[in-house]
Order: sequence, then C-alpha cells, then structure tokens
Amino acid sequence: MKKAVAVVCAGILVVMACGLVSADQGKEKSKWQEKRIEKMAKDLNLTADQKEKVSAIWKENGDKRDAEMQKNRDAMKAIKDDEDQQIKALLTPEQSQKYEKQQAERKEKMDKKMKKWDKKECKAEK
Repeated sequence: MKKAVAVVCAGILVVMACGLVSADQGKEKSKWQEKRIEKMAKDLNLTADQKEKVSAIWKENGDKRDAEMQKNRDAMKAIKDDEDQQIKALLTPEQSQKYEKQQAERKEKMDKKMKKWDKKECKAEK
C-alpha cells in the first residue's frame, strides 16, 4: 500500500513539474521565434506585413505541431509505463527497488543531455 501511495505521489510530482517546464519552454520558444523572424526579415528583406504573416503561419502550424508531439509523448509514456509494470511484476521487491533506482538515474542522465542539447540549439540560432 505504501508503495502504491509513493508511486501515485511521484506521478503527481512529475505532472506538476511538466507543467512548470512547459510554461518555461513557451517563453523560450517565443524568444527563439522572435529571433528567427528578425533574422529572416533581415536576410530576406521582409516587409512588416510579411513579418506579421510569417509569424502567424509559424504560430498556427507550431500549435498544430505541438499538439501532435504531445499526443505522441502521451502514447509513448503510456507504453513505457505499461512496460515498466510488466517488468516490475517479474522482479523481486529488491530487484524492483534497484530497477526503479536505475530508471531514475537514466532519466536524470537523459534530462542533462537534453538541457545541453537545448543550449547548443539556442546558441546555433544566434
């Protein structure tokens, strides 16, 4: 029972953290998009009207793209969660605890790699 409560609490924390990260990403995306539009305007000598229209196109399609990406993330998370449950059902309590620790370490390592990648992408845009 304690384990189930801990898993539920961990899930709630993950969802809350994703919401915070999503808000920050929205701000970064906006800054990135502004820089991208300015660079395009300079390189192509866009008029103010063209800049507005490009921005609107990017926003509309970006929202569609983000929605599709979120669907894919949700589907992949569901598959991964099911996979984890199947694996944990095979393990002893000690093995399960070790498995959870390994999964957490892998996630932390991947998060660090993603942050580095994001920073590199931002610098490449400048």
